[in-house]
This record gives sequence, structure tokens and C-alpha cells, in this order.
Amino acid sequence: MQCVFFRRILHENVPAKELERRGVCLLKLIIAGRRVGLYGRNVLQFEAAKDLPSHSITPGVTLVFV
Repeated sequence: MQCVFFRRILHENVPAKELERRGVCLLKLIIAGRRVGLYGRNVLQFEAAKDLPSHSITPGVTLVFV
């Protein structure tokens, strides 16, 4: 599963590897856990299949799953 930071402008035709290099995409994340949080929101815990590169994804950011 790929997890992409929600910035569609400028990134629609850019390969996923390039987005990962730019720090706005993390590839090969695995959902390690799921629970219901405050106000019924889903809280997902991810695990990386490899060491994570530097990125600009922070807690609370909107994610798109591809």
C-alpha cells in the first residue's frame, strides 16, 4: 500500500519514487494497527517495510491511500 501526502497540485504526473525523494510520499507502508479514536475517527498505526527516508509528513495530515 502506498501512502501519499495530500498535495495533488504539481504531483499528478510525477512518479511515486520521485515523490518519495521529495519527501511528500512514503512507499511500502503496512497498517500495523487500527483503533477508534476521539469522535469516532479511525486511528491507524503504520509500520515501514524498510527504513523511512526523510519526509514532511506530520501527525494530523490528510493522507491519500493508493
